[in-house]
Amino acid sequence: MRITRSRLLRVGIILLGVALSLPAAAQTNEEVFQQFQWNFSTPGARANAMGRAFIGAADDASAAITNPAGLMALTRPQVYAEVKSTGLYIERLAAIDSLDTGATQLFGEAVNGLSFFDVALPIGSRLAVAFSRHEFLRHREIFKLAPRPIPNHPDNSAFYPVDGDVDFRGVSWAGSIAAALTGQLRLGVTVSFDQLDGNSTSVRRDFDFGSTKYDLRETSIIVNQSTIDDSATATSVKAGLVFQPNEAFSAGLMWASGSRFDLSEDFQYNPGRNSGVNQTLVSFTGFPKTISINVPDRFGAGVAWRPLPRLLVVADALRIRYSDLSKNVTPIISYSSLTGDEFTVKDATEIHAGAEYAVLAGANPVFVRAGLFTNPDHRMRFTGSSDAGVNATNTALFNLGPKGTETGYTAGAGLAVGRQLQADVAFVYTKSARELVVSAAVRF
Repeated sequence: MRITRSRLLRVGIILLGVALSLPAAAQTNEEVFQQFQWNFSTPGARANAMGRAFIGAADDASAAITNPAGLMALTRPQVYAEVKSTGLYIERLAAIDSLDTGATQLFGEAVNGLSFFDVALPIGSRLAVAFSRHEFLRHREIFKLAPRPIPNHPDNSAFYPVDGDVDFRGVSWAGSIAAALTGQLRLGVTVSFDQLDGNSTSVRRDFDFGSTKYDLRETSIIVNQSTIDDSATATSVKAGLVFQPNEAFSAGLMWASGSRFDLSEDFQYNPGRNSGVNQTLVSFTGFPKTISINVPDRFGAGVAWRPLPRLLVVADALRIRYSDLSKNVTPIISYSSLTGDEFTVKDATEIHAGAEYAVLAGANPVFVRAGLFTNPDHRMRFTGSSDAGVNATNTALFNLGPKGTETGYTAGAGLAVGRQLQADVAFVYTKSARELVVSAAVRF
């Protein structure tokens, strides 16, 4: 069947409209989500080494995630795989005096594994398709919070000590199609089936007040416990355009809709607490509750410029609608006194930039790469409550943590063996994470 350019354009516009209309939702207000970091990883060591800027330069099978229109750059079938090792470093106000001093402690766990796999096939000169698996979220953390006096609390109260164990993994299985609308303009769409596995336990124990403000002594008696042990599925869409007027310059646009996941969370108390014993936990009235967790919508634009045959310069701007996370918040802490409307998250714009230089040209070129990117503050913040105690509690939980824009630095190298093989490595450094990315593409 012959597909006309006008029909391809209409199909692309329809799918882009689907991406723009998908719903958004949020999360909870417990300790787990105070420093929860969405890791929108750009697949591919080459892209990661160039400051994660690839929207305008997308030209390999990883384009299925970054900008699906870039699949039209493929001239041969390609199998692409990436493995990644990530060490998380999550700042928390964990010490007894930390809410007054602002001093943080680092928590986190290393996560490793196959983070991206893709098979991409050009079909003639006008179409390309791809099938991929992408781990879009990996958050693993074990943390311990000491009992901490709550600043400005009218009853001079303190937080219970908390033992937290968090493991969230999001994986998408996707199909992509790209088409050449003209010789210079390409369109691509990726439709994903996404799964989120959430496992989280926060155990809060009792404590005794001593003779001074910071003389707080943790006991073994459980007060309450919040638990997530659930999985959910959803769908999402990415759409992209690439405009390449000549061999030296290309520009791209990308929109990605966020998946909405509904998980079940239980909140239980120890009926033997007042007797000084641990008994079988009992759910509070109204629990378990459904909580909503979202991958925020994103919109990005990027350019790629080759001022010299051996040099490629790339830059992206990515707008992330983190405000989606503050819609329909399900309160867990102070759940009887809050509605969920008291929380907000600011949208943020990330800037990505980098470069690639061929230190050796010829049939087997060798590349070096470097870049940087910004990660603006996007933590949930508490906007206030008329109840003085609730206001002090949630202000301390959400408004005293680290703020500001984080800068990430990247570097890497790559080797191409003719037209058959490309192997790349990248190292990504930020204050909150260290990543080692290794990827390979085999062309047939």
